Amino acid sequence: MSWRNFALRRLVRLQPMVVFGTLIGALFFYPGASVVCPLVDQTTLSHLLIVTVMGCLMLPVSVGYDVRGWQETYPLNGPTWSLFFEYIANILYALVLRRLPTWLLAVVVLASAFATGQYLLTAPGGDIVGGWALTGHELRVGFTRLMFPFTAGLLLARWRPRLSVPHPFLVCSVLLVALLAMPRVGGADVRLNALYELGCIVAGFPLIIIIGASALHEQHESSFACRFLGRISYPLYITHYPFVYMYFAYVHGADAASPLGQLALGVTVWAGCIAMAYVYTRCYDEPVRRWLTRRIWGVKDKASKGQKD
Repeated sequence: MSWRNFALRRLVRLQPMVVFGTLIGALFFYPGASVVCPLVDQTTLSHLLIVTVMGCLMLPVSVGYDVRGWQETYPLNGPTWSLFFEYIANILYALVLRRLPTWLLAVVVLASAFATGQYLLTAPGGDIVGGWALTGHELRVGFTRLMFPFTAGLLLARWRPRLSVPHPFLVCSVLLVALLAMPRVGGADVRLNALYELGCIVAGFPLIIIIGASALHEQHESSFACRFLGRISYPLYITHYPFVYMYFAYVHGADAASPLGQLALGVTVWAGCIAMAYVYTRCYDEPVRRWLTRRIWGVKDKASKGQKD
C-alpha cells in the first residue's frame, strides 16, 4: 500500500467522527458550562467558532487559546487529544516503524517500557496522567503514553502469540474491571501506584489483548457482544465527553440533586451515550465512510461497513 493510500484510509476511518464529535462539543459547549471551567462564560461565539474549526481539522489549541480553562488541546471534545497522538503514531508507522525488523522493533518496545517506568517512578504523583496540553511536560507525557502501547501492539501483531482460555470475553471483561476498578493504590506512597500502573501498562493490558486476539476467529457465546461493542467503540469514544462535561457541570452546580439522583443521572448518561453511539454508527459514520470510499477508490470497502478496522 502506498503512503498516500494508507493516509487516505486512516483519514476515512477516523476523520468523519472527529468532525462529528467536535460539532457535538460545540453545540453543548455553553450548556456544559461549570463552576470548575472558568473560561466558558468568557468565550465569545467567534472564539468558539475558531476553536470548532480547529477541532474539525485536528489542529490542537494552544494553552493561550483555551476556552474551558483546563488547558486541553481539544477543549470541545477532550479525548481527541489521544487521537492526535494516534495520528502521529500512524505517520511514524508509515514512515519508519513498519520498516523495522522484528528484533529492532522489540528493542523499541523494551526502550518504551523502560521510558514508561522511568517516568512513573519519578513523577510527583506516581501516575501517568496527562498529555492533553501543548506544553513541554504534557507533550512528554503524551509521547510516553503513546510509544509502548503502539509499538507493543505492532510487535504482538507480528509474533501473534496465542493464549486460548474458556469464555475469553468474560475473562477479558473481568480482567479489565479488576485493573480499572482501582484508580490509585498505595495511599501516600506514590511508588506503589507507579508500580501498579506500570504493571497494568506493560503486562495487564497486553495480556488482555493476547487473550482477545486468540479468540478473534472463534465462534463463541459472546460473539454478538464483541461485534456490537467493537462496532460502536470508536463513535462512543469520540462523542461521549461533551455529555460528560454537562453531567460534570450539573453535579457541581448549586441545584444538583441528591447523591442517589446524581447516580441515576450518571447511569442515564452512560446508557444514553452507548445508545447514541449506535445511532451515530448506523446513520452517520458507516454511511459517510462508504460514500468516501466509493468517491476515492470507486469500490466498496468492508472496513466502511464496520466489519474490520
